[in-house]
Amino acid sequence: MKKMRVTLVMMAVLVLALGFFGCGGKGKATASNLFTLVPENAAGVFHLDIKKLSTLEFYGKMIDELKNKEATPGKQGEMIKNYQDFVNMTGIDPQKDLYALVFAGFGDLNKKDIDFVMVANLKYDQAKIMNLIKTAIQKENKELAEETYQDLILFKTKDEEGKDIVFSFIPPELIVLGRPGAVKQTIDIYKGKGKSMAANKVAAPYIEDIAGEMGSFYVKLPDDVKKKQNAGMMEIDLTKAECMYGKVDYKSSAWVGEIQMVCHNEAGNKQLVDAINGMKGMAAMAGPEFGELVAQINLTSSADAIKLTFSLTEELIKKLEKKVQEQKAAMPPPVVTEGTE
Repeated sequence: MKKMRVTLVMMAVLVLALGFFGCGGKGKATASNLFTLVPENAAGVFHLDIKKLSTLEFYGKMIDELKNKEATPGKQGEMIKNYQDFVNMTGIDPQKDLYALVFAGFGDLNKKDIDFVMVANLKYDQAKIMNLIKTAIQKENKELAEETYQDLILFKTKDEEGKDIVFSFIPPELIVLGRPGAVKQTIDIYKGKGKSMAANKVAAPYIEDIAGEMGSFYVKLPDDVKKKQNAGMMEIDLTKAECMYGKVDYKSSAWVGEIQMVCHNEAGNKQLVDAINGMKGMAAMAGPEFGELVAQINLTSSADAIKLTFSLTEELIKKLEKKVQEQKAAMPPPVVTEGTE
């Protein structure tokens, strides 16, 4: 692959190729309130506070690994060869210039191609980013069109599927990328002329609950999920399910969080939770580390929801990593029979 796809270039600028909130209104959105820029009709949203994440030890180790890594020649390395090259070419230092990211999808989230918008809160150099994107577009013999919307410039090109994708810079520290309609909706909100998810009476209470955490999500369940389903020997009734939402943070050397499925079916919720809790004891058979793991995961039910909470300490995670490595090392090598390749 001798060329870098345009969409991947723009996504890399926003999420750095790492492999990896109340009401709308004009003004500066920050790491803690990017939810305020998500249009009210979003079916799903994921938010990551990278500023919080960057304070953790594993993030620092990941950055150190990237600094010592060279890109594969002939692939993305044709344009960006290493970490310092990325910093020089974009003006973005992943170690200190990333604040937050929010991604929202629209319509039926089960479909392969959905409308979406991504908003990144970061320190950037617009001239350098534009130079990188224009270079990628030229390599693909594509065009980059411009239009003005709400006093901002929208840059439009085609993605790998030939569909329109646009992006815009909102000074001083926002970049928005996605399908034209979703991007324009987001800009409307920023300009105080649109409605965010805070205006969505169904989603707003859940968004308020998860805002401010290191990582959080909200998903409106698609209609084809909200039905009776067979799970082995048990039937799960999701006909009254509404959505799922959750949050995770790092506190006192532990990953803590919760995930809830809103489902207005008290009897069905209890039946499902009782069945799952009844199987938790089986985990201990894999070793005391796994028994300790399930002990830190609690599943409860109520008339309107199923709730999972967890608290995983760094010590426990290291124990699990060690146990998994020991089990892999103890596995016999695959049997190679004559005539097999």
